[in-house]
Amino acid sequence: RELRSGERVNIDPAVFALAEAAEENGGLRFTLSDCARLPGLRAEVTVLPDGQGGLLFDLRADGTPVTHTLDAAIFPNVTFDDPARRGSLLTPHGQGMLRDRPGETGVCYRWPYPSMLATMQFMALIWEGRGLYYGIHDSEACLKELLAGSAPLGQGVCLSVRCYAGGMNEPGNGFAMPAPVTLRPFAGSWYDAAMLYRDWV
Repeated sequence: RELRSGERVNIDPAVFALAEAAEENGGLRFTLSDCARLPGLRAEVTVLPDGQGGLLFDLRADGTPVTHTLDAAIFPNVTFDDPARRGSLLTPHGQGMLRDRPGETGVCYRWPYPSMLATMQFMALIWEGRGLYYGIHDSEACLKELLAGSAPLGQGVCLSVRCYAGGMNEPGNGFAMPAPVTLRPFAGSWYDAAMLYRDWV
């Protein structure tokens, strides 16, 4: 966000001219730089194995110009094909809620955490006895929003989390996620997804 005018600037990977990849601890680290919208901004994405058959996604950013401040990042955006709309979505709403046909065109959910609307920091997509767990294991319970909605063209479901930057409104602040996002496949139902979260808690 530009501090003087308040104009919001959305940054996505396409605005970085340089991208480098390197192996790290059995995973990958991607460094994005030479940002066309905000010169000097640099982002670093790491994708690492979690040791239990899943992946950990982390994001950091620095080099923000002093004319701007970083407010938040929505990461990772993960889209799952479900053209027949047979899947179900376990949401963090209240004590947990199972929603059928989560990829319905035009549907968008937003759960602020921590709040009465969301008491957990995970979601799960479930199809016919198997599923994918999407959770952020943040022991500090920092403010965030879990997001889910229909993918472009209504052919699936998109999951993501919005995390807020520390030092928001400070010129040239950086960004670091409070914890990596865990993506992990599992067999079973909503109960098995909930057990994965309970094992962390």
